[in-house]
Amino acid sequence: MPQRGSLGRENPLWPVTVGVSMESGRRILERGARVVVDSYVTDYDDADGASMSAPHVAAVAALMRALRPDLSADEIVALLASTATDLGAPGRDATYGYGLVNAYAAAAAAVPERMPAKQRRRGLRR
Repeated sequence: MPQRGSLGRENPLWPVTVGVSMESGRRILERGARVVVDSYVTDYDDADGASMSAPHVAAVAALMRALRPDLSADEIVALLASTATDLGAPGRDATYGYGLVNAYAAAAAAVPERMPAKQRRRGLRR
């Protein structure tokens, strides 16, 4: 049985992290292909939309709350919206909402004195 998971563990319940470079992602899109990742939970899983984004946004909100427990829920929402990487039409839209959550930018906005400005080397380029 091949090793599944991370760091050589053979536990099939241990999650795998998958990364795709921008160049590989472009090639996949150009060929009209799809990528399916074995989730080891329901054999194969395909997810997008709010079901996939909600846990990521919630995690970044929790990070911000840990960094700044004094922030209100409205302040956290405002910081998340203002630091998201805009996708699609400029501003909030029906397809992408405010865009792609950006954990580093949100944390830097919450505690700028503790987070140095990050030089973008990878990621979305607009």
